[in-house]
Amino acid sequence: MLFSIKTLCVESACLADVNTPSLRLRLRFPMRLSALALICSGHFSFYEAQADLRNWGGSVEISSIGSLEDRVLWNLRPSFNLKGEQQLWDSRALSLGVDARLRADTQSNFARSRSRYDLRFDKAALQWVGQSASVSLGWQKFIWGDTGFLDGVDVLNARDLTEPLYTDDELQKLAVPAMSLQYLAASTVFQVVIIPQPERSPIPDLPQGVILRKPRPLLFGSEPEFGLKAGGLLTSGWDINGYLASHLERVPQLRFLASAQGVEARLYEPRVFTLGLTATQTVGDLVVRCEGAAHINRALPEEGLKSEVSSDQFVLNLTADLTLFDDFLISGQLWGERWTAPASSAFVSSNLLFGGRAQKPFFSGRLEAYVGALGSFASGENLLTSGVNFRALESWQIAADVYFAETSKGYALSRRQFKNLISSSLKYQF
Repeated sequence: MLFSIKTLCVESACLADVNTPSLRLRLRFPMRLSALALICSGHFSFYEAQADLRNWGGSVEISSIGSLEDRVLWNLRPSFNLKGEQQLWDSRALSLGVDARLRADTQSNFARSRSRYDLRFDKAALQWVGQSASVSLGWQKFIWGDTGFLDGVDVLNARDLTEPLYTDDELQKLAVPAMSLQYLAASTVFQVVIIPQPERSPIPDLPQGVILRKPRPLLFGSEPEFGLKAGGLLTSGWDINGYLASHLERVPQLRFLASAQGVEARLYEPRVFTLGLTATQTVGDLVVRCEGAAHINRALPEEGLKSEVSSDQFVLNLTADLTLFDDFLISGQLWGERWTAPASSAFVSSNLLFGGRAQKPFFSGRLEAYVGALGSFASGENLLTSGVNFRALESWQIAADVYFAETSKGYALSRRQFKNLISSSLKYQF
């Protein structure tokens, strides 16, 4: 999306990351399941678990991605989604959260599975939630900051850049095996994330005869990543959060070199250190958000280099959301980046993008329409989007989005491989 519009509350207070009791999905079914569970405590015993299926739900969806450039107007993707939370034993604090998608593609293979079918877990984690602390262990996603795909502090999850553009940036994220420890006080939040083995972005199919060379793994084949977040709500009303992360490059670069076997593509994913700061302030119906990030030792996104080159990148993102009459939301955005490496014919060292978005619900919220733009006056690159979402009754949902992109080589939007796309979906939620 152009903007990652979140709940209009401070990030520390509403715990928008993960494991928040008030934000758990609780889709209720008119049924109740009694299941037998086996536990071991020196001997085996049984007990009856209560009220399980009430916290589970899902959807059946048929989506399509059309591309005018590729002359493919329809590419149907049926999918089955299941998500929910299962309390374990007789404890209300310990639970298992699952969010899974089983997808099929009528025309092409998924890059991750190399098959027409793809099973993806967006979440499969054990969670313990106490009065002021929480712990989660398993495959999960994290939401940090507000910039989304534009190189901010949201770096803990790699994105599947081989997928067609999603209307929701979270669907592009790849869940990672991680342990998260989070402490929440009245006005303070502290979180530590440990990722023993990161999930890499899928690599598209290379031309025939090109050999892919991946870097050697570290000792024991592990390349751990770490993340630290700390912040709180000030008396002035500002919600301030600081971030520190050590992770692999999130946009892997390929260097094509000649070798004795032919053409060799070397994958370059250096370790990056990210320092970031976010600030949010709410004044009536106006929400102002600021985000700054410094990425040390990033892979230089320049094509045609014969060697692996890294550089430092600095990013600043400013957004403002204003809610007017009848929930009419208008947003503005200013995003800029600066690299320490000098510019060249295939690489631009600085970018400045301006954007805006308008979003309006109709018919008591059943129909929602939006239009947005993001672009640069200097480079001529731009991204225009529009879409509608209609919810029929309580279970059926129809959505359509149109993306029109003009990108210039070496700039921020071109690095995200945007195309002219038409996406649509029909979803039944249960």
